[in-house]
Amino acid sequence: MIYLAICDDDAIFRSKLKEMLARILDDSSFFYRIYEFESGEDLLKNYPKQLDVIFLDIQMKQKNGIETAKEIRIYDTQVDILFLTSVLDYALEGYEVRAYRYILKSASEEQLSRHVLACLKERRLRTTPELVLREKNSVYRIDVHSILYIKTKRPNLIIHTLKDNYSIRMSITDMENRLQQLDSTSFYRCHNSYIVNLKQVESLGSQLLKVTGGIEVPVSKYRLSGFKIALTIALGEMV
Repeated sequence: MIYLAICDDDAIFRSKLKEMLARILDDSSFFYRIYEFESGEDLLKNYPKQLDVIFLDIQMKQKNGIETAKEIRIYDTQVDILFLTSVLDYALEGYEVRAYRYILKSASEEQLSRHVLACLKERRLRTTPELVLREKNSVYRIDVHSILYIKTKRPNLIIHTLKDNYSIRMSITDMENRLQQLDSTSFYRCHNSYIVNLKQVESLGSQLLKVTGGIEVPVSKYRLSGFKIALTIALGEMV
């Protein structure tokens, strides 16, 4: 899920930009939510709990976009800020608040698409959630993107990654919940005893799937339909 915000005091432009963003994200198979704010003060007062990208008008009444961005950066250093402007006269100020880039308000939908998709791609590359596990006197920090699949070997789970395998004492249901919190669309429980990383799947048969390296993992016939839906969503988010 991608969370975006539009902050602009022009209601007509906000509506136009929201429609263009919706088409761009729909065409790229993203799941998203778009918030709207009519001023910098409104955004700061009602700042969403989760936000990935802000489209922020520079020339607003009262608190302008640069001033708003400076306050945002006090408590949110990760959100990407794309300034909306009619003239490109604010490069230095944008550098101070680590703006991702500027977008002219006259930009076409094609130009906007290039900016937005580049931003989301770069954001994904630099955002790598970790699965942190403690086992006796050891702490494992595992990049979730490197996980191929997880299987039950009671009373433990075996986590198979691109480089190593890890054994951890945990139920598969607890692991499933942990992974959903870290990355809600990349993992699916394809069998009572297996969880697979959908983004590592190479092929799918009626009873088996193959992950990177040609490793075979069983798929329950009762979970096959749901698996196909989850796989479609995961592949869509990789676009």
